[in-house]
Amino acid sequence: MTTLPPDISIVDDMHLGRPHVIATYLLHGDAPAVVDPGPASTLDTLEAGLAAAGVPLRELHAIVLTHIHLDHAGATGELLRRFPHLK
Repeated sequence: MTTLPPDISIVDDMHLGRPHVIATYLLHGDAPAVVDPGPASTLDTLEAGLAAAGVPLRELHAIVLTHIHLDHAGATGELLRRFPHLK
């Protein structure tokens, strides 16, 4: 396991109810962002994980995508619909 800097957290998206399958990185700071929000089916889990890390979805500023596969980027459309301010 890699140790992360204190300004980066990992949220386990619990894909299909299973731990350690898909995760999202949370970049803390003045403009919090997520890296690869995961599939749309895990959005509720992502929301809960972000809240537990102290960053509600509405406080995100950006989504960073590594590539466009549904397991990495599937929740992006719903996030943009709900929070059109996201970059």
